[in-house]
Amino acid sequence: MTVHSQNQATNLGGAGRRRPPATRRAERMANTRRALIDAGMELFARNGFDQTTTQDVAARAGVSSSTLFRYFPTKESILFVGEYDYTSVLCETVARQPADVSDIEAVITSMVELAPMMESVQDRVNAYETVVSSSPLLLGRERLHHLRNVELLAGAIAARHGRPVDPSTTLLADVATTVLGRAHQQWHAQPDRRLADIVTEHFAAITAAFASSNQQARENP
Repeated sequence: MTVHSQNQATNLGGAGRRRPPATRRAERMANTRRALIDAGMELFARNGFDQTTTQDVAARAGVSSSTLFRYFPTKESILFVGEYDYTSVLCETVARQPADVSDIEAVITSMVELAPMMESVQDRVNAYETVVSSSPLLLGRERLHHLRNVELLAGAIAARHGRPVDPSTTLLADVATTVLGRAHQQWHAQPDRRLADIVTEHFAAITAAFASSNQQARENP
């Protein structure tokens, strides 16, 4: 997942903070990139990740292999690019939350705010879940990406108050990213539900669990 886009929200389907390309060339590039992602996810889910070649993806998207490699250096980068794009937009959204809002509320609000954007590319997200869960190797790769996402989100949380990343911001980022992943898994199993509702329920459950634990500690010192 090494490819960065200046049009992350647009490439994800872009509800809310959509940023229109500045030029026709940029628009063509964004459309080509989107077509390659859609083609890749479709073929990975239908034929299997290992069985799909970059040539297959390029042909399905209607471009040459050389064009594909200008956007994506590897087949794996196509698979994980949506996760990269989402994390980038999430970090931007967290960083712009009001300073008087707690860090956890800033993260929850941001994830709920971005839920419609994810819902707009639900087929792509479902394909991603199917492909990754079918391969122990890809599950391992996803774990590595999780660690990178935690690092990025921790940086965004710390930046809200102009402080360096510390264990508290890293822990919050790790927990929040894990909770979001669980919410996505449930959404994949229950696609008719609103992602925002599932995300809210998951964070409410973990908040309640901590509150219950604290209450028990006070009652049983």
